[in-house]
Amino acid sequence: MERGEVWWALLDGRSPVVLLSGAQESEIRAMQIVAPATAEERRGFLLLSGEQATEPDALKAAADADARAVGVEVEFGAEEGLPEPGVVRVALPQAGNVFCTWLITLTPEYLAERSGSLSAAKLDRLTNALRLAGIE
Repeated sequence: MERGEVWWALLDGRSPVVLLSGAQESEIRAMQIVAPATAEERRGFLLLSGEQATEPDALKAAADADARAVGVEVEFGAEEGLPEPGVVRVALPQAGNVFCTWLITLTPEYLAERSGSLSAAKLDRLTNALRLAGIE
């Protein structure tokens, strides 16, 4: 179990997660992979892709945007062994608001099956999103 691996975790049923830490620790930090935001869920929010969040011009535009909040969605799917598209979604810090991040801590017993792992480029995008959100 290593950072960047995608696993099926036993949460409330089987849910995909991406590991942020490895088995060398007694507890494993992970982010739950969730469904991409729908058009209705995006209303009033600005969501950048993981790739856009690496571009300084996109981040500046996001900072200037008239939105209730700004977030980043890093996409996951067949390349990571998942049957359906999903995302890790994080919100960028905003004074006076606390946003859900789907950050979880698990013990290895909750990890049922390895699905795949992230490419180096996708792991970099995830790491950048977590840094922007203040999670890492």
